[in-house]
Amino acid sequence: MRLPVRALLFGAVYLNAAAWGQPFYFGIKGGVLLSRHEDSSVFSGRTGTSDSFLAQKRFAFGPAVEIGLPFHLRLESGFLYRRFRSSQNFFTGPSFWDAYDRRGSRWEFPVVLKREFGAGRARPFLGAGGAWSRMPAPDLTVALYREAGPPPWQVSVVRTTGVPDNTGGWIATGGVRIRGPARIRFTPEIRFVRWTSGQMLPTRNQAEFFLGIGF
Repeated sequence: MRLPVRALLFGAVYLNAAAWGQPFYFGIKGGVLLSRHEDSSVFSGRTGTSDSFLAQKRFAFGPAVEIGLPFHLRLESGFLYRRFRSSQNFFTGPSFWDAYDRRGSRWEFPVVLKREFGAGRARPFLGAGGAWSRMPAPDLTVALYREAGPPPWQVSVVRTTGVPDNTGGWIATGGVRIRGPARIRFTPEIRFVRWTSGQMLPTRNQAEFFLGIGF
């Protein structure tokens, strides 16, 4: 989703909330992964051996919007940004192997419907919804090692771009919405996401702690 489209979406949400006279909050949200964020494996076959490593940054951050609805319901959306890196090595002999290095980012677009409980300054909530994740084409570096003799080996390096990817997921969340001074809202929560595919993800089951600050 390109930036102009994101801006139009935020504008449409704001105008809709203003038109219906519903409370509208804008803020930032940051999170840290509680589930596995790295994965590695080794394979052996008839053509040789290979190993792979994937690391997803533990931290994510981005803007968030929230609209108050009747019956103690609240609708939240926004964008989260995260980085990742993966590497793969394919060995076909002691002096023949290929090394792949990918570096990229992932945008997550969650939409969550929450139900609050209580009427005090600290209101627990439970919520559920969905998420769409966009991975733009990552930077890809390929190093080809070809040398029959002893080191140093001859290396050919190719820099290009990888393949983009889209995936979706289901969200379950729970936390507390705390009313602070000057209309500031603090929202610590635990969120679980089940992604439909695992492209450039260490695990499809993702648990995360978030803290949101809204105005």
